[in-house]
Amino acid sequence: MTDTTPTPDEPLPPPVPPTDEPRGSGPAGWPGEILSSATDRPPEKAPVQEVDAVPLSKRETRGPSIQVEAERRSAAGDAGAAGNPPPPSPGGQAAAAAPYTGTRAWAVLMHLAYLIPFNLPGLIVTLVIWLSTRRDDPFADHQGREALNFQLVYAGVSIVLGLSCFLSWLYFPVWVLGAVLSIVAAVEAGDGKRHRYPYIFRLIG
Repeated sequence: MTDTTPTPDEPLPPPVPPTDEPRGSGPAGWPGEILSSATDRPPEKAPVQEVDAVPLSKRETRGPSIQVEAERRSAAGDAGAAGNPPPPSPGGQAAAAAPYTGTRAWAVLMHLAYLIPFNLPGLIVTLVIWLSTRRDDPFADHQGREALNFQLVYAGVSIVLGLSCFLSWLYFPVWVLGAVLSIVAAVEAGDGKRHRYPYIFRLIG
């Protein structure tokens, strides 16, 4: 067994200079190794790069091509404001109806003027209303022309029947038929529909 105790003639190892850097862990009494600051430091966080957000449309946020009723109504309102006809509804093309304005009431009165006795007063009332409203609204213009054509034809038929000796008994049934047709036209005009009388000559185009 060899003796490892240094003799007085052998020089002692130089002391380890003190340092502030952290040392690694090791056995008890082992000075440890000096940690490398370049490799043992915690990694730095990478800088976060900011990007501009891209706005999404309503269709993209909802998903693939789903058109709801609210979007269809909005498109119809925009088209009406721009002067274009609104797109047809999915259920089919509905009957065209005029929006409610004061001209609807005038159209109803022009049709019901046929009920005034003796034909001529009703014709005068219808003519006056038509001349005063036809430039303001196409609906009133159309219904006024229809009412005038109807009343002119039935007035001519009534005059012929009244002057005839054999057909004078048809005067009242013909007037009742005309009254029914004028009431039907007045109801449709009140709903905003463009009524056309059947089987009449349209003298006023």
